[in-house]
Amino acid sequence: MDARLERVLSAEPTFTGDAGGPCPPGFHRLRLERWAGTGDQVFERAAARVLSWQVLRQAGLRIDATAERPEPGTTVLQRLGPVQAPCRVATVVREPRRAGFSYLTLPGHAERGVEQFMVEHRDDNSVWCVVSSISRPEAWYARLGGPAGRLVQQLMVRRYLAAMAG
Repeated sequence: MDARLERVLSAEPTFTGDAGGPCPPGFHRLRLERWAGTGDQVFERAAARVLSWQVLRQAGLRIDATAERPEPGTTVLQRLGPVQAPCRVATVVREPRRAGFSYLTLPGHAERGVEQFMVEHRDDNSVWCVVSSISRPEAWYARLGGPAGRLVQQLMVRRYLAAMAG
């Protein structure tokens, strides 16, 4: 196990709540979605990408996790260059028409909040990939970045959506 991951195993999340819940003062909400196609096969492929860390890896992140797949309680350390982002999986959804997971930030993450990755097979047979978050800058460099930090966050979410949609 990576020593950096080991250091955050017992850490408590820096946020409580879910991506669909109330947005506390000082936090901002982000929700972006992307059409992936139609039908059961499109849904199954997108769900498999989300429920295997593949989405994060295809978005350019290095992943070290305590489980091969997202499961509640799994600790994951995401890295992009020198930036580390420790998180803990809070929820996992495996339903016939919805699949995904959410995680909460841990100490050492540049942001404080929650992020959710969801694939939805809607009633019109369309398949949508949705990333939702509630967050605020936590690290000094994230606070210093101000609005530019939100642009970086949106860029990463677009990368996640592209990976989800395939």
